[in-house]
Order: sequence, then C-alpha cells, then structure tokens
Amino acid sequence: MVQAFVFLYTFYYIAIDYLKTPTIMKTKLYKLTRWLCALLLGVLGFTACEKEEDIGDVPCAYGTPTADYLFEGVVTDEAGNPIKGIEVQIDGFFERGSLRTLKHETAADGTYFTDIYKECGFVRSITYTDVDGEENGGEFESLTIKADDMEKLQLRKGDRDWYGGVFKLSAEVKLKNKE
Repeated sequence: MVQAFVFLYTFYYIAIDYLKTPTIMKTKLYKLTRWLCALLLGVLGFTACEKEEDIGDVPCAYGTPTADYLFEGVVTDEAGNPIKGIEVQIDGFFERGSLRTLKHETAADGTYFTDIYKECGFVRSITYTDVDGEENGGEFESLTIKADDMEKLQLRKGDRDWYGGVFKLSAEVKLKNKE
C-alpha cells in the first residue's frame, strides 16, 4: 500500500513538473525521444539480421503444394453384402484451391471408383450416405472417414517441389443398418 502511494505521489509531481515546462522544451524533449527510439530500433533491427547459412538450391516458391488423387473402395453391409446406390461425398480442396464436395455413387457390386482429380490441395474426409432409403438392402447409417485414416498408395512420384505426385485413397467400408 505504501509503495502504491509513493508511486502515485512521485507520478503526480513529475506530471506537475512536466506541465510547468515551457513548450519549446517539450518539443525538444519529444524530438530527442523520437530520435533515440529510431536509433535504438534501427540498431536492434540490424543486429537481428544475421547472415543465413547457405541452404542450397532451394528456390523461393509461391503457391500451395498439390497432388493428384483418385479414390476407390467397396461399401458393404454388416453381413458383407455389397450395397448399391450409396452416395460417396469427397470433401477437400480441388481444382486450384476451391473447397468442394464431389459426389459419386456405388455400383451394383458396392464399388466406387473416381477419375484422377488434378491439382488437389488436400482431401479432408469421405462421407458415405444411404440416399435411396429402403431400396438396395435397407436403410443404413451415414459414416464419415478422415482421409488420413484411409489406405494411401502413391502411384507416381512428384517433382520434389510443389507437386506431390499421384495418390490413390481406398477404403473398405461396412455400414450399419438404421434401427
């Protein structure tokens, strides 16, 4: 408590003393303070810039790493029977960075296969949804799988720069019946 009182008392007398100072002195003090701050920041700025070690032939590049993806898989029920007509939604950044959902449908044998999607930033998840109701074996619950949890196979290597190559993501999915 005493320290706070001493601080306020000192601050009060410094403020009163500053108010009594002529305007010319205030201007000179202000200019001196600005000049000292600029000098200090300049010196600190240059000392922060050390010579970097040689990192080799790594070019400075602008953009986002991309890869080409294709998807395949099989959708079955809990008994292992293939399910036709399941909507497969692929969420990710496709075609030069646009966030999109690509939709496909499973065939009679429960499989789905996509063409190669070029210049994909990344794939977030794949959602399997029963859209036809009781048709094709009953109603099934939706299921979402993260792309990281799918089997990933690199079909073609990239250029060791921004292009990662061609990848195939595949999954065997068992959907549960709705109750």
